[in-house]
Order: sequence, then C-alpha cells, then structure tokens
Amino acid sequence: MDFKKFLTIALKDIRVLFQDRATLMIILVAPFALTLVLGAAFGGISTGNDSPIKDIPVVVVNHDQGAMLATQALNFGERLADALQHVGGLLRVEVLADEEQARARVRDGRAAAAVLIPADFSQALNPTNPAFGDARIKLTLFRDAGSAISAAIVSAVVRQIVNGFTNADVAIYAAGKANANPLFLITQASAVAQDVATRSQSGDAPITVTTAQTTPGQSGPGFNLLAFFAPSMAVFFLNFAMAFGVVTILEEKDNGTLQRLIVSPTRRMTILAGKLGGTYVSGVIQIFLLIVATSLVGPLLGSKTPIWGTNVPALVVLTLCVVAGALGLGTILAAVARTRQQASIYASAGLILMGIVGGSFFASGDRPPMGIASQLTVNYWATSAYARLSQTNDLMSVLPNMAALLAIFIVCFGAGVYLFNRRLDV
Repeated sequence: MDFKKFLTIALKDIRVLFQDRATLMIILVAPFALTLVLGAAFGGISTGNDSPIKDIPVVVVNHDQGAMLATQALNFGERLADALQHVGGLLRVEVLADEEQARARVRDGRAAAAVLIPADFSQALNPTNPAFGDARIKLTLFRDAGSAISAAIVSAVVRQIVNGFTNADVAIYAAGKANANPLFLITQASAVAQDVATRSQSGDAPITVTTAQTTPGQSGPGFNLLAFFAPSMAVFFLNFAMAFGVVTILEEKDNGTLQRLIVSPTRRMTILAGKLGGTYVSGVIQIFLLIVATSLVGPLLGSKTPIWGTNVPALVVLTLCVVAGALGLGTILAAVARTRQQASIYASAGLILMGIVGGSFFASGDRPPMGIASQLTVNYWATSAYARLSQTNDLMSVLPNMAALLAIFIVCFGAGVYLFNRRLDV
C-alpha cells in the first residue's frame, strides 16, 4: 500500500468533513446540545456520592489469626472475606494486607468502606472457647462519610454474614450446654438463649460493627448521570458519523470521483484504506472534542466529579476501541446496501434501533437493558465502559468492554471491506 497516497486521501476526507456545516451539526452540535439538555434536566437527580446499588467498592483487611474447633482449624475472617466477594454482584471486594492502605482508599474516595477484621475474630466466634460470649465480637467498618447509603449497605451485609456465623455458634454452644441430653436442650432452650444474650451484654446477636467516618466533604465513589448521558449521546452520534462517512464511498462512486481514483495508478486497497482511515480519524477527533466540551460544562451543570474520569491514558485507549467498533458497524451497514440512498436508510434505521436496544437513552448501569440483544451493539459496550471508567479510573475494569468492541470491529469491518472491495468494480 502506498502510504503517501493513503495519507492524502485520508486527510482530504477529514478536511471535507470538518468544512461541512451540516455534518458538524450532526456529529458535534447535536450530541453536545442533547447532553446539555439532559444534564440540565437530570443534573440534580443522581446518586450523589453513592454508587448505584451494584459493584459497591469495598476493601477488606483480614488480620484474623484463626482458631481451633476441636481438631478443625477455622478462620472466620477468610470466610467473611469470601462471603463478601460472592454477594451476587452487589459488592466489588478487594482484599488488602495493609490496614492504612485500606483506610487511604476510603479517604481518597476509591472505596465506600473498609472492613477491618481483628486478629481475635475467629477466637471470639469459637463456641468451644470457655470465654465465648464474654466479650462482644468487634469489627471495624471504616466508611466514607460522603457515601452513607453505600456504607449502610456494606454494614448490613457484614452484619448478616457475621450473624450467620454466630447463629451456628450459638447452636453449637447450646448443644454443649445440653450435655448430650436432648430433653435438657428442649426444656432449657430459653435459659440457654438468655445465657448467651446475657454473657454478650445484649439481646441481639453478639456483634458490634464500629463505624469510623472520614472527614465530611470527601468525595466518595459516585455515579453521576452526566457520566452516562455525555458518553451515550457521543457514541450514539459517533455511530452515525462513522456510517455516513463510509457512505461517502458510494456517493463518490455515483459522482464519478471514485472511478477517476481507481483508473489512476493507485491500488484499490489504498483508496479504500484512505477513505476508511480518514473516517476513523474524524471519529476520534469528534469524541475528543465532545470530551473536552462536556468536561468544561459539567461543573456548571452540577457535576461534582469528572464526567469522563481522570485517567487520561485509559480514556484515550478506550476511545480508540470505541471508534473502531463504530467504524466496523458503519462499514457493514453501508456495505450491505447497493446504492447511496439504500445505505442512508439502512444506517439511519439500524443505528436508531441499536441506540434503543443498547440503552443509549436510559441509564441501566452495567446490566444489558435488553439482554443479549444489547450486547450485540456498540452503544452498550461503549457507554457502559465510559461510565465505569469515570467511576473506577482503572483501565483493567473496562478490558471486557474493549475486547467486545474490538471483536465487533474485526467481524463487521472485515465483512464490510470484503463487500466494498467486490463492489468497486466500476
């Protein structure tokens, strides 16, 4: 492929695109205006500094040294950490070794709470311990004062899990009190329960969760609706820009421009690569202009956290994958049409439908709004990736989305280029 000719064709298409006022209205002004409208309408309707009730970030530090129940070694701290990691997607748990690091995560707003398990946790829960029930079981829940709802959810989950441990312990304790006499257990069950309650200084299960607040005003891990609507509108109109950018190939064919290029000493693949490469670069410029514009107006619309997150390198890498996925989608939509008019109709109808199926107009978190159908769209994978990146600022958290977008690009782009190459037999 002649790189110089490829670059000439690509730069020409980029220049033509950004000189077209009507096109700029569609790819830049329209998504920005819709973001402003939605931001003004929903700017005050958000979860504040609390995450949605899903994937609440929690860190666990387990200092538990374990205990012996007869001949069996137990570590209730490990069991608690494992149980927290399997609460059906409600929590996103990370186990750390350093307590100060865990507290720092909460202070920095990167976690809603830190569960700090003491060294004697298992020993206090050991029903064969002669001192069982003499002292309350203590856990420290170090929470973000700005994420009260999330921290309350974490506290409730921890209480429920530990209460499950204590219920089993009370049963073992009661069995021991029964002295292998079932009749004794039946007749003295109330007295045994009262004994446990009295020894633990409370009528409730013997557990205390101590909550330590961070400095009020710290920003917790929040979900801002603007962090959803700004990317969703940008991606929705990006799909149109990519599709209609590819449609210009058919338009140039109708105008005779493409024929003149093909009869010149330029390889067909160089022409096609230049056209599609120019479309891709235009999409990247479009997204980054919208990122800058919405980031500047976000604080004016009440956004207390960066709409797109603060990890710029991760944002760049993700955007390159998003534009690639949109280009692949646009290529196949335009390639299946035989005329420019057909391509425009297919692209318009298909992309609007995909926007609806992919959840571009309503926030659904990471959950596909329409199941597998949503997972077949660029809209779902791109919008959920941008929203998640704005919360976590961690490129690793959006790797599945990036893989899905690249898969869409490879499949759709490959098929689209094949069809286009067959039809450039003018």
